[in-house]
Amino acid sequence: MERGRVIEIIEAYGGSPAAWPEDERAAAERLAMSDSALIAMMNDARSVDRLLRDWACELVPVTDADADAAAERALGEAYRSGAPRRWWMRAAFGGAIAASLAIGAVLLSRPDAVPGPAPVAQPKVQVALGDLSGEDAQAAHDMLVWGNVFTPTPEEEMVL
Repeated sequence: MERGRVIEIIEAYGGSPAAWPEDERAAAERLAMSDSALIAMMNDARSVDRLLRDWACELVPVTDADADAAAERALGEAYRSGAPRRWWMRAAFGGAIAASLAIGAVLLSRPDAVPGPAPVAQPKVQVALGDLSGEDAQAAHDMLVWGNVFTPTPEEEMVL
């Protein structure tokens, strides 16, 4: 290993050999410990490492005004950067609520939707011959219903 490579390693990874690349660590540490200038360079790098570590862990007191200003800046940057907005989710949710309310209003406005006792159906059909009930009433009812739904054409009459 060359001295220049050890200097590059110290400058890139710091003064602690534990942070150096594993495949070069043993050779670099051997050369560094044999050179007083490299030992001084490692000590300087360790002091920089300590300063950086302490700085990164230091708690900075923040007032409410500072926190509010930072939040406003962050929100403004997100808005200006064109961050994806979820407007369509709010619109879909609002549309679903509006549709539910409309369906509820329609269903509750029907007279048969009002709770109460169910009316008892008495099949009775009045025809020109008088009142019919029972099976005759059902047959007359079926004839009237199906007669209104399906009226054959003259060609179909011939087939029937």
